[in-house]
Amino acid sequence: MTLRHGVIVGAGGVARLAHLPAYTHDAGIASRLRVVGAVDSRQPPPELGDLPVYPSVSAAAAASTIKFVDICTPTATHRQLVLDAFARGLHVFCEKPVAVTASEARELAAAARAAKRVL
Repeated sequence: MTLRHGVIVGAGGVARLAHLPAYTHDAGIASRLRVVGAVDSRQPPPELGDLPVYPSVSAAAAASTIKFVDICTPTATHRQLVLDAFARGLHVFCEKPVAVTASEARELAAAARAAKRVL
């Protein structure tokens, strides 16, 4: 099985307290997925121990080969972040709710099918 690398987008409480620990505490997940960085535009960037923090997904992708993003930002930002990730050929994990409206959720589901990516 191939180990896939990805980044957390948004390094707030949900990322630090729930998503990041899940990648290391579950052996099944840890054997398949590894978070190799975080994306957060705050200055100064949040401290995440040894995990590098990048100002953008493009900066993170330039530093490491990533296959997925895990979006942990406010719901109103999800749509554009998900669409941008699909445009880069990335799979997406997204905290809930995935979208602000049912129409947006349907749009993202259609975009995932069109991109042949997981959402």
